[in-house]
Amino acid sequence: MAAELRQVGLADLAPSAERPDVLVAGAGPAGAVAAGSLAGAGLRVLLVDRASFPRVKVCGEALAHGARRVLERLGLWDEIARMGHAVGRARAIAPSGSAVSVPGPFVTLSRARFDARLASWATDRGALFVRAAVKDVTVGEDGVRAELAGDDASRIVAARRLVLATGAASALGARLGLVDGVAQAVALRGHLETDAPVPDELLGLFSHGLAPGYGWVFPLGGRLCNVGAVAWDAAAGRRGAPVSERLAALAAHPAVRELFARGRLVARPRAAQIRSGMRGLRAAARGPVLAVGDAAAAALPLTDEGIGKALETGMIAAEAIVAAGPDGDAAALYRERIERAVRPAYEGFLAAERWAARPRLVDLAAWCVTRSPRLARGLERIVTEERDPRQVFSLRAVLDGLRRRR
Repeated sequence: MAAELRQVGLADLAPSAERPDVLVAGAGPAGAVAAGSLAGAGLRVLLVDRASFPRVKVCGEALAHGARRVLERLGLWDEIARMGHAVGRARAIAPSGSAVSVPGPFVTLSRARFDARLASWATDRGALFVRAAVKDVTVGEDGVRAELAGDDASRIVAARRLVLATGAASALGARLGLVDGVAQAVALRGHLETDAPVPDELLGLFSHGLAPGYGWVFPLGGRLCNVGAVAWDAAAGRRGAPVSERLAALAAHPAVRELFARGRLVARPRAAQIRSGMRGLRAAARGPVLAVGDAAAAALPLTDEGIGKALETGMIAAEAIVAAGPDGDAAALYRERIERAVRPAYEGFLAAERWAARPRLVDLAAWCVTRSPRLARGLERIVTEERDPRQVFSLRAVLDGLRRRR
C-alpha cells in the first residue's frame, strides 16, 4: 500500500539536505522514476518541483506498451492498471474513413493521479520531495549549484549531479546548452463529459482539417474522455489551421461528432509544447547534468506519446549514475545507453510522421493495411515499438506488403 505523498516546503528543508548526491529537477514521470531509482540504490536524492502535487498536466493520459515495460520492471504496473481504465484496442481513422485497429491492452489514467503515485513511490524509496522552482544552475568541476525558490524561502543547493526533468517548455535546458529553443509541435487537450456511448478504444483521427497532425479521443472511464489535437506544423515545415481550430475540426469529425454534440468540455482546453524524436537535442548529458523525458525531447514522433520514453530515460539516467559511482563519467554512460537503446527507434517514427502529415498518404497507408495481413501485423508491432515504422509507412513497404499479402 502506498504511503501518503510527502511534499515539504523549502523553508522546512534541513541544512543537511542542501548537499544531496543528486538533485532531480522536475517530478513528472521521468524525474520521479530517476529519483526513486537513485534513492533505492542508496543515494541522497532531492526531488524538486514548482507545483504542489497532485497537479494537472496536458497529456493524452494513455499508457501504452513502452510505459508498461518500465512500470513492470519497477513493480508498479499492476497497481497503476488497477487505478486506471482498461482499454481494449486503439483505432486510427484516415481522412477517407478507412480505419485500422491494433489490440491493447492500454490503460488511461489522469496525470494528476499517475504523477502523484510515481512521486509517492520516489519518496517511499527515500527521496526528499520539496516544492520549489529551480531558478538557475551553475555548473562547476565538483557538480552543480542550484538556486531554488519557493513560496516561503530560497536556498542554494550543491549536488554532485543534476537530473534535468523540467519538461518541454523549460528554458533551463537551453541555458545549459543541452537543447535548442524550438519545439516541434503543440497540443491542445480538454476533458469531455458526454451522454453519448463512449467507445472502448483509443481513437486517433486524421483529416484535412487536422493536418499536419491528428486528433484523439481516449476514454477515461464512465462518461469522461480525454480529447485533443496535436499540430506538427514546425516538424512538417508548413502551417495548418491554429490548434484551437483543429479541436473544432475534431468535434466535427463524423466518427466522434455525436460524442461532442451530446457532451461538454469540463474545463477550458489547455495547450502544451511537444519535443519529440530528440530533435534539437545537442547533448543528452554534459558534465554533471543529465536530461530526461521531455527535457531531452524524448517523446515519440508520430504518436507524440511521451510517458513511455520519459519513464525509460529516467530509469536509464539513474542506472548510469549508479554505475558510474561518485567519480565516474555518468554523462558518457548515459549518452552511450541513449544512443544504443533509445535513439535508433526515432528515425523510423520521424519518417512515419512525415508520411502521416499528408492526408492522402494516410489514406493510402490505411487502404493498404486493411488489405494486407502482413502490413497489419507490422502495424501492431510498431505500436509495441518492436518494428521500425518505415516497414509500413513508406512506398516501398506498401508495395511489398500488397505483393505479399499473407
